[in-house]
Amino acid sequence: MFILVLGLLIFLGVHSVRIFAPAWRNRRIAVMGNGPWRGFYSLTALIISIKRRGNDIPAPGPAKRDMMAAIAGLLVYGLFVWKLHEWLFGVTSLP
Repeated sequence: MFILVLGLLIFLGVHSVRIFAPAWRNRRIAVMGNGPWRGFYSLTALIISIKRRGNDIPAPGPAKRDMMAAIAGLLVYGLFVWKLHEWLFGVTSLP
């Protein structure tokens, strides 16, 4: 529970810097430079994303469902490119 709360505090703190402390963020970028600031930000996000994993691996389900999901996804993608993009957004995605 402690790790969960700590992770949430770090996550929300990192992602709220632009909202609650824009002047501090701009000063840090000016001092560090844009590249190192992004590197620091990315490193912090990477550390937050690491979590403990147990050795228990669930048994895989039937491959038939995976194939059905892949085929359905490709079908929806094809329909979106062919007609749905123009119908929804008014702009064709094909030349």
